[in-house]
Order: sequence, then structure tokens, then C-alpha cells
Amino acid sequence: MYPALVEIFGQKYVDKLYADHNRVIGSAERLVQLIGKDTWSGEAVEEGLELVRGMLPHVSDCDGLSIMVERLPEATVQSILDARERCNTAGLDLLRWAKELRKRPIPTVT
Repeated sequence: MYPALVEIFGQKYVDKLYADHNRVIGSAERLVQLIGKDTWSGEAVEEGLELVRGMLPHVSDCDGLSIMVERLPEATVQSILDARERCNTAGLDLLRWAKELRKRPIPTVT
């Protein structure tokens, strides 16, 4: 969806969206690592809470972007929906998609 938004927002803002998205993917990967531990320390719980709190603004910002999709040509919207359907059909969650399909590395969050 982000490439289609360049015409509306400009490349600079879309680059910011990519950076925010990258950060959230890194945070999600770190949460998976924390959840996979056999025992949880108070520090791990606090880190997990801070990671989630850091992710929530991106989630709410992305929800607002859906309004912008209404301005895109129908063929572009259909292309976005088709890509989403392909990921769902293939069982690709966010982390699998980020590791296997996208062309940017997942940033490390510690």
C-alpha cells in the first residue's frame, strides 16, 4: 500500500511510514523472543509492555491511512487487496512475510 501513497503524501512521508513499519516489525520479533522464554523476569515483562506501547501508535496511524485508500484508483486498491489475500491464503503472518518476502531486513530491537 505504501508505494501507492507516494502520490498523496510524497516520498519523504512514505519513507517515514516504512521506517515506522520496520521498527514495529522489529518490536514484534523481539516480543516473540520474549514470549518464547521459559521464565519471565520483571525486566522482561516491562520490556514487553514498553514494546507493545511503542507499537500501538503505529497501529492507530495505519488505521487512519485506510481513509487515504479511498482516493486511490480502483485497480490499485484491488492490487492491495489481492496481495493481502495471497498472504492470508499462504498463511503468512507479519513476521514470516517480513523475513521471507519483503526486501528490507528486520531491524534488531533490544
